[in-house]
Amino acid sequence: MIADNKQILIVDDESISQMLLGSLFQSLGYEVTLAKNGEEALRIFERNFFPYIVMDFNMPKLNGILTVKTMREMEKMKNQKPAFILGLTAEQALEKHQEGLSVGMNVVHTKPLNKDMIKKALEMANSY
Repeated sequence: MIADNKQILIVDDESISQMLLGSLFQSLGYEVTLAKNGEEALRIFERNFFPYIVMDFNMPKLNGILTVKTMREMEKMKNQKPAFILGLTAEQALEKHQEGLSVGMNVVHTKPLNKDMIKKALEMANSY
């Protein structure tokens, strides 16, 4: 169970999404770190352990799919417990959701994300 560590990395290129997601997680008692793209997220992730990650799919420089794939490889190399990754996409297509799950996202939601969805994802993460 990872519930004791309330560190979360939110990766989204839209500042409004970062602000909204950050605010939602902070209201639930989480310490939020923000990254604006996959490259920045990997630099942060390399130096820090985050039990929770929110990952946008569509970003410049390095998209969420490739970022998660790399994160999962980094975790294996470090022999580190895998983070619980919540993928976010604007697309409702089942194929897009399955693509996220196939690279190691634990759950995928379509934007926008609301507080109830976050609570359900966190419940799932804490039993992970």
